[in-house]
Amino acid sequence: MAVEQLNITDIFFTPDNNTLLRSPLTLAPISEVMDTNNQTLQNLLPKNTQINGENQKFRAELLNDMKEIRELAEKEKEVDSAIPYKGNVYRVNRSQAENGAAFALRRIPTTTPPINQLGFPPNVVNLITQLGKENGLILIAGSTGAGKTTTISSMLLSYIRQYGNVAYTIEDPPEYPIQGIYQENGHHGYCLQTRPPNGDWAQGLANALRSNSRYIFLGEIRNAKSAAELLRAANSGHLVFSSIHAQSPQHALNALTNYAVSQLPEKLALNFLAQSILCVIHQTIFQAQLQAEFLFAGPAHSAVRNKIAEAKFLSLANDIQQQAIRIQNQQPLFS
Repeated sequence: MAVEQLNITDIFFTPDNNTLLRSPLTLAPISEVMDTNNQTLQNLLPKNTQINGENQKFRAELLNDMKEIRELAEKEKEVDSAIPYKGNVYRVNRSQAENGAAFALRRIPTTTPPINQLGFPPNVVNLITQLGKENGLILIAGSTGAGKTTTISSMLLSYIRQYGNVAYTIEDPPEYPIQGIYQENGHHGYCLQTRPPNGDWAQGLANALRSNSRYIFLGEIRNAKSAAELLRAANSGHLVFSSIHAQSPQHALNALTNYAVSQLPEKLALNFLAQSILCVIHQTIFQAQLQAEFLFAGPAHSAVRNKIAEAKFLSLANDIQQQAIRIQNQQPLFS
């Protein structure tokens, strides 16, 4: 028992055979963890955890764990993959530097957190929960490591449990273990987790549509074709989830449109987006705490939807601010 006891989120293996460990609060080279004269190891352990007089034994086991995990990562030939190790799964990204291969490993939690434990305000949780009854698009934006997949997986599992029906995910690789049959609250639900066939996200989305699924999760918007197919799916009676790299809710909408317009006429893409969007959440993680901005689209022909249809994304800043005030004051977002 060593690496699985650490409160870490990531492991980095550098081309020159160095190793770094990242916790929610720090990034530390393995050399410091091995050094018994500093507190780095203790800082990587969960709060109030002590390893007592087993420091040297623990460090030796940890060093061996790092060696074995790196060997497993090096065996993977794909750019993105997932490897199991001692009860945990690590999402692996392989990069080629001038002096060799580098690996970034993200530890994937073994359970999906409930939506009310992510850090959203309670009234936002209620709003998100109600969206499970709707058709359209839920878009989660943020940088790498901001918890986008965590949020979507939590939403999806919440909807399956509360409302039942069938979910289909396209992920590379699947992260949270949510595949299976569910029977709760008098409803039956089923989730199937898949990878994009031959790396083709648009084909994966086409497969999802043929599966007659109620919920569809496209892991990430990466190209024009998948963006266009995503908008079509969100306008065809499904509840669709996806993530995108963006700096704010309005930038996320602009980025999705910019992807789609090379496959769709601009007016059509904007209309698809305005008609289908349910909410955009931009999130970051700061000192292990979730921070988020929200934009809910509201009913048909709302001011938010009209601005999106006219590509007035920057003017949505005022709507985001007004909604934030209403959320803070626990007021209805729309009259």
